[in-house]
Amino acid sequence: MFAIFSLHNFKEPGNLDDVTDAACRKKDRKKAFVYFITAVALSLPYVFVIWFFTR
Repeated sequence: MFAIFSLHNFKEPGNLDDVTDAACRKKDRKKAFVYFITAVALSLPYVFVIWFFTR
């Protein structure tokens, strides 16, 4: 979620800073989107198998 909202917290806990570089924001959002799509693609077959064997 940090990448989607262009935030980072590399200092003390609870401190949120904005990512100011536009190229880095774009790269972060692209990586977050790829991670999300990968997670969905890997979890859907698992959910289907569980659903199929428990009905």
